Amino acid sequence: MATSAAARVAPLGRTILYRAWAGLECGVAGGALALAWYALHSVAHAEFWWTKFNIAAVPLYGEAVYRLGVSAATLAGAALLLLIYSLSGALFGVVAGLLPRVPALAAALLCTALLHAVFAASLRPLFGPWAPTWFPTSATLPAHLLLAALLARWPQFHTRLVAEFAPDLGSAGAALPANSPGVRSDGSSEYD
Repeated sequence: MATSAAARVAPLGRTILYRAWAGLECGVAGGALALAWYALHSVAHAEFWWTKFNIAAVPLYGEAVYRLGVSAATLAGAALLLLIYSLSGALFGVVAGLLPRVPALAAALLCTALLHAVFAASLRPLFGPWAPTWFPTSATLPAHLLLAALLARWPQFHTRLVAEFAPDLGSAGAALPANSPGVRSDGSSEYD
């Protein structure tokens, strides 16, 4: 009888995989909301909706993006931003699973505060010399708070994934903070 690939992975590895997977789901959803916010912020400030996406493509296309309209650079910049938010979510999932006593919202806010600092210190400069003009705090902070709102739902995403794909992990795979929203006193999720 053939064993599935997931069953061959050690339980700790599977636990980390499901934590990262749930975080990735949160990060993708939060990233999509952040992209929508960036487009809305651009329009509200009399810029073209694609402006921030083009600026985010500077590492890939160089400073030519400042002269481009909607183009492949727009798609590449949006994809790069979505990748950053998605990987932040996956990393959050792994770390949040290691902090079972920290409420999910507090962990999400801490993670996004760290992301905001990293974005301001290293990612924004990576987007070129004019990036601080196009990515002011009034644009990035709300985007990062949208991500935090989704990351705070990580326990529910994680519980659903473990219940659906790895019921054999049981409560060992869940490792949910007892005081997280949607978690009953016995550790089960009200979303099951």
